Amino acid sequence: MEVIEAGKEKQDNDVIYESSDLLFHLLVLLGYRNIPVQKVYEELKKRFGISGIEEKESRKKKASDV
Repeated sequence: MEVIEAGKEKQDNDVIYESSDLLFHLLVLLGYRNIPVQKVYEELKKRFGISGIEEKESRKKKASDV
């Protein structure tokens, strides 16, 4: 939420600070769960070149397959 609010501000330093905070906490969570960052990169590679709308629709299809 803070990153979004910082994005509305005119100061890039606010965006950098809040983005760093978000990434820090994300890395802590991944470490706590023993999830390698590489797994996140692999997921991002799957999404490269796909719109957010298409990606979201594909998740609905996967869920209905279960």
